[in-house]
Amino acid sequence: MSGLLVICAIVALFNPASAVPLTEDLLTATGPGPVTASGSTVPWGLCISGNGFRAEAAGAGVTKGMYDTHWLGNLTTISSVSGGTWFKAQYTFSESYRNGLLTKPIKSWFQQYQQDALTRLGPLFGSCPNCWTDIVNHMFNNASDAAQPATAAHRHTSAAMGANAELLVGTTLVGEGLMTDNSTTQIKFGDSNIEFELPAYWTIASAGTGEWVIPKYNIADLKVHPGKNSAPWRPRALSLPTPTAGTVASMSSAASGATAAPALRAMCKPQDQFCSVFPCSGAHLDSVATCSDASANDINHCAFPSVRFIDGAFTENLGLAINVGHLQKKFPGKPLRLFALSNNGCDRKTDPLCHDSIRNTSIFSMFANAPYSEVAVWLPYIVPAVNRQIFKESVTEAQVECPDADRVPTRCGPSPGAMDTADMQVVGKELEGGMSFMTGTFTTVANKYFGITAGSTVELILLNTNSEAPLQPSDAASMSLLDDCAQYAYDNAKKIIETLQSKGCVSSASSCQ
Repeated sequence: MSGLLVICAIVALFNPASAVPLTEDLLTATGPGPVTASGSTVPWGLCISGNGFRAEAAGAGVTKGMYDTHWLGNLTTISSVSGGTWFKAQYTFSESYRNGLLTKPIKSWFQQYQQDALTRLGPLFGSCPNCWTDIVNHMFNNASDAAQPATAAHRHTSAAMGANAELLVGTTLVGEGLMTDNSTTQIKFGDSNIEFELPAYWTIASAGTGEWVIPKYNIADLKVHPGKNSAPWRPRALSLPTPTAGTVASMSSAASGATAAPALRAMCKPQDQFCSVFPCSGAHLDSVATCSDASANDINHCAFPSVRFIDGAFTENLGLAINVGHLQKKFPGKPLRLFALSNNGCDRKTDPLCHDSIRNTSIFSMFANAPYSEVAVWLPYIVPAVNRQIFKESVTEAQVECPDADRVPTRCGPSPGAMDTADMQVVGKELEGGMSFMTGTFTTVANKYFGITAGSTVELILLNTNSEAPLQPSDAASMSLLDDCAQYAYDNAKKIIETLQSKGCVSSASSCQ
């Protein structure tokens, strides 16, 4: 069955003429299990995208919303990238962070968290702004939480809090990495250099040890060679040790990491503007990227045969593609269901309907004929990326820029009938805080970079935050915007899940033709 999408509020339309809601009939036609709140044979995944403190706020809101609706226990996987991993790492490995979120009002809790985090981070921003791993470690309430191995033995064990879900921490492995002594290391497959960047992720199951995954390659087939300015070391097998909680949060969010990835840096355009986007001066410049095996005595020291990780946003900022590929391997031949959170920012003074904001998000790069399928999220600056298309459906600029027409909700359910009041409140245009969501069913195409095979049916709920909140708070006003983002994400996720629970399905809709 071809993929169909119905979109709410200001999101673009895919195949609008034939758009249908996510219904029980639709799913049973493509695979086993109805769209129900629990007990289905079809797995659910949650994806928390990047974008700094805004992503952390929204990730916290959605997670609390799912906890309060008793939904977290239904999740099979939870993927995260960048700021989404700031949230997930602390939620998983910090008891005080987790309990604060789940037991306190979310706005007041997140406001206090911001104040405490900035107090810890302030001195580091002044003394070593390039020391990324050190900075991210200090986001944790306690140093001992950040220092824990990121494995099942150290994560919380409450199923109601999501402990049964396998965690997938998205990052980007660079082929050529800058070391502390200004030499480089180069990863090779046989005699050939690997790509300038590759999607990679660290898995944390509910039991056992974690595992590194580079979907395109078998890690055992890769070797690290000495590169530029390096001593004549003998090549070594690529060895990726178990990271700490602080390290996974760092490697997933190293947004300035292009500076420490020479091959990637050389491909950015225009070159003369690189230093206006990424740091090019200061001490420990190499440490803007995360070292795979940093010195035990100096977290900012990296040497052969280590390699570098940079922000997962360089390859895919939503965390959706790695989740789809991972679920395909766990559940071959089954349809998949995912709730994805896209933490796109929106300046409503210049983009009042958030069209530009949504057009530039990672979700559009996953469809056929997307304008930015091989460009990362630093637009308008061009940072190259691997091809991210994972769905066969197309999107056009005209569909993206459809007018903000009145929304006509579509009935959610297998039977025809009039829309009732409860449906209108959820699938109409009245989401809190200007957020929007979309629902749809799509079919995968093969993508070797994310380990995705063709032909799987993927049902998708995407919540777009469309937030004016900044990537990082700087004053009371910006902190307040982030508090609001957390609250709105909580309210809207709760509303969507409660509809899914009460009706067995949920749908978004628009009259834009």
